[in-house]
Amino acid sequence: MITKDTFDTLLDRTAIAALMYTPELATGEGVVSLSEHVAFVLEELDVPDEHAARIRDLVTATIVDPTSHRFVLYAHLVELVDDEE
Repeated sequence: MITKDTFDTLLDRTAIAALMYTPELATGEGVVSLSEHVAFVLEELDVPDEHAARIRDLVTATIVDPTSHRFVLYAHLVELVDDEE
């Protein structure tokens, strides 16, 4: 389970990373790589180990192609939110 704060932060950071990610500039000095964008999204969040790999994959896919993957990420995170919080 994840908290509502983690849910909100994951979505906010993924949106920012998707806006900032520029695949045609994926190499070069001063360019932020896809893996660095994903690390930014997941940085210091309380994500359970059993869900971390799936969330990382969905975040990566959403950054690269937000239109195709954002709802899948959103739906997966909704399933993980702790309703008792």
